[in-house]
Order: sequence, then structure tokens, then C-alpha cells
Amino acid sequence: MKLTFVTSTLHAGGSERVMSLLANTFAQRGYEVEIICINKHLVFYPIDDKVKVWFAEDEVRSTFILKKMGWMRRHIKQECPDVVIAFMLEVYCVTLASLIGIHVPVISSERVDPHFFGKAKGLLRWLLLRRTTHLVVQTERIKEFYSRKIQERTTIIKNPVTEKVFSLQPVEKENRIIAVGRLAYQKNYPMMFRAFAHVHQLYPQYQLVVYGDGPQKEEIRAEITKLKMEEHIVLAGKSDHIVEEMKGSRLFVMSSDYEGMSNALLEAVCVGLPVLSTDVSGARDLICDGKNGFVVPVGDEAAFTSALKQLLLSPEKMEEMGKYSRAMAPEFQEEKIVDQWEKLIRTLFLGRSL
Repeated sequence: MKLTFVTSTLHAGGSERVMSLLANTFAQRGYEVEIICINKHLVFYPIDDKVKVWFAEDEVRSTFILKKMGWMRRHIKQECPDVVIAFMLEVYCVTLASLIGIHVPVISSERVDPHFFGKAKGLLRWLLLRRTTHLVVQTERIKEFYSRKIQERTTIIKNPVTEKVFSLQPVEKENRIIAVGRLAYQKNYPMMFRAFAHVHQLYPQYQLVVYGDGPQKEEIRAEITKLKMEEHIVLAGKSDHIVEEMKGSRLFVMSSDYEGMSNALLEAVCVGLPVLSTDVSGARDLICDGKNGFVVPVGDEAAFTSALKQLLLSPEKMEEMGKYSRAMAPEFQEEKIVDQWEKLIRTLFLGRSL
């Protein structure tokens, strides 16, 4: 069976990580696999030698999207894949538009919460998503967003966690609270910092360390300075050893205004950390209030501060919560998630309904 994955880039990111994993595993299982990158970019994740990677921008020597769409249409028509799999709204819209009139099953996968799309993106989705053969989402909340007709051909498949999680050795934990994510408005770091600044007066032994980079880095750094917390809030940049850093921390926090299903939150749970998150898509799939952490309303600084205080009050309770989190890990093993994708792909290829 021949599979074509379509993505914007293979640079660092949650959807890129999952697509890389799927492509590599399917190639190792004997599938013929290729990835089309609509935009040229650095390849951050390892790609198996059996997987052919195409950069549409290189093929047409242009950044003009219509030229790239024309090349992708010709390429897929020539290569005749059995199934095309496109990740992210803009990508699956471009893919579906490019393949009008070509009879190949297309699986579109939404990776963020569609409740937060603007009108233009909403219109694109409304016009084109009806053409998809099947839709894959990560949470029930995202599935419920779509019309009944779309939901009838929608499957929930959660993200896999990196296998490294299952081989981590016990380590001595530091008094560190960890956050992971792009330094962008979506993550609402200023709220997190203000909450931590309040709590730090009661628990000065803790340090908040944020891993990630992004367009609002300087604004976020300025917020730390404004709070006079330069010694207690650290912007640590990107790391190739996030799960190891999590393992040595005591608590994971996330203050996002919206998510699809956060890979960082998933990794923190599977590593065995108590977690505090705003009520974004995916949070309640991973957090059982009071048992492995807390979910608070989006943007509610007072609730975030209160939950943070409650967690730090008892290190013993946090340790028990971490054990509850860790017990959830097997559900998200790579092989299990890939098996779910494979079942869906083979069902579509054989022309049977799920």
C-alpha cells in the first residue's frame, strides 16, 4: 500500500512530530511512504531512509501557492497513492482543493481547536472539508464542533507519546515547575507568570522554567522583568531532552488560551508529573481533577493561582498525583496509536465503513 502524507513543513512542532512518527513506522511496516512539504523548511525530526520527502517549493522553484498546488495535483495523479493524509487546516484545505476530480481517499487531520479559527479559515473549512473522505481529530470537544454529517466520518485518535518516556530512569527531583511551548500569545505566559509571582512569596524554593522559543520572546521576557522575577522565572529555550527535564521537575503547568491536544501536556502526564492546565481542548482527557492535577477556566488568573498554591502546599500529594498520571502512559504508546491509524487507513482503502 502506498501512502502520501502532506504537511506544511517538517520543522519542530507537535503535528510534525506525529506525522514523522507515522511515516517512519508505516515505512518500517512495509508500506511505500512519501511526505510532501508544501513549504521548504528545515527537517527537524528524523525521517527513515525508506521515506521519500518532497519539497513542493523546490519542485516549482516558486513560493506561489497555486504553482505548488498544480505540482502536487500532477504528482499525486502520477504516483497514484492509495491514501493521502493531510495535517492541519491550511494543509488539508490546499490538498483537497488540489485534488478536485482525482479519486483518491483523503484523510484530513485537525490538530488545533477549531473553535478559535477566524472567519476566513472557517469559510475555507466549510467549503472544502465536506470533500474529505475522513476526518481525524484528537479530542471529543473538537469532534463535537463539526456538523453531524462530518462527525459521521470522524475518528478520534490521540497523539502518541515518545517511547523515550518508558525508558527513563528515576532521578532526584529539583524544586522546579516546568512549562513547555512556543513563546506566543496563544500560551498566555503572562498570566502564568503573575500567578507564579503571587505563589512564589509563599514557596520561594521553587523556580519556574519555560522551554520553548517563539515570536513573542522579547515581550515575554519583558513581562518577567516587570514582575522582578528574573532570578525565579527562566526562559530556557529549546531542548532535545524535554522528557528528561520533565522527569527531574515536580510539576507541569500550562496556561494556554487554546490547544488541540498539547504534546507537552501529554508527555508530562506520561512521565508522571502532576499537572495544572487551563480548560483547553485535551486537558480533561488527560487530567482528572484532584487526582493527577487541576483544570481551571481559560484566562482565570485567580483560579490558576489558587490551584498552584494547593499543589505546592503538599509535595507528598503531588507525588501521589504523579503516580496517577504515570499509570495513564500505556494508553498513549506509539505502537497503539499507529495501530489505530493503520486500522483507519486499511478500512478506507478497502472501501468499508468503520
